[in-house]
Amino acid sequence: MHATLSSTQIQEVRGALLGKRSDELIDLVFRLNLSLPLDSKAALAVEEAVRLGWVTASPSPKLSALGILVADPLREYRFWLDRDRCIHGEREHDLLVPERYATKSVLEVGSGFGCNLFSLARRAQGKFVGVEPMTIYRQFTPLLAEREGVEAPEVHAGTGEALPFESESFDIVLCYSAHQYMDIRKAICEMIRVLVPGGQLQIIGGTFDTYIAILARQLMRRPSPSNVLNGVRTTINTLSYRWLGRRIWQPSSEFATATPIYPSRGAMCHWLSLAGLDLRSDLIKRVGDETCFVADKPASQIQ
Repeated sequence: MHATLSSTQIQEVRGALLGKRSDELIDLVFRLNLSLPLDSKAALAVEEAVRLGWVTASPSPKLSALGILVADPLREYRFWLDRDRCIHGEREHDLLVPERYATKSVLEVGSGFGCNLFSLARRAQGKFVGVEPMTIYRQFTPLLAEREGVEAPEVHAGTGEALPFESESFDIVLCYSAHQYMDIRKAICEMIRVLVPGGQLQIIGGTFDTYIAILARQLMRRPSPSNVLNGVRTTINTLSYRWLGRRIWQPSSEFATATPIYPSRGAMCHWLSLAGLDLRSDLIKRVGDETCFVADKPASQIQ
């Protein structure tokens, strides 16, 4: 199944997201996606999810192939709701407070359905645009905007390695927890291209040390063969990208999220400097389990 919804499925999702059991339904999909225990309210939500084709109920509730597609944007949406519709990390780094982006033209690369764009538009005036390669995420943008009662942000199809915008179009390029799925060095060059001279690149994401720590915790809780294999694959891909410039294991499908890489802090700073950016060491800091990398495009730089 491709990561896209038919027009009929889109209308069914819309009805579910605006229906009276939408909260319970979103919670059910969220819990099943993250293998969390179901609560006492789940029974009626399971019945609705089975009707929609998102869940198979026998012998126990489990996401269907369609449910797995739907779960990705709904998981991101639920995390956004759980942090009070804030940008993740804004309480830890004042650079990420939406008001700091006021009056700016901002591009988010790998924007998903657009939760960060929702946050920016709610609290600041500016031009906030996203680019996202996964069709199903883009399909959820107007649906979740309607659920939130806000105007749907502008989210374009595209990748970090080939941004569908003219050069020098944005004051700020933001990339949040998405660079690990890209050809990072190529994507950095594209992000620089679309920045105005004097503009700023902000990349927030995991680094190799935090990935290893998180992986160790996961393996202690659930030392399954699949978790071990994914950990080995990601580690080898990270190291091969650093030293060979490519992943050993390439995505076997359209799901690039199957082959993430987590460069070290030193590697990221080196690549940003090598691309001609001025690192902002005063703004580079840890945000939870991730690191916020900040660099300015020199005002005199010509692409």
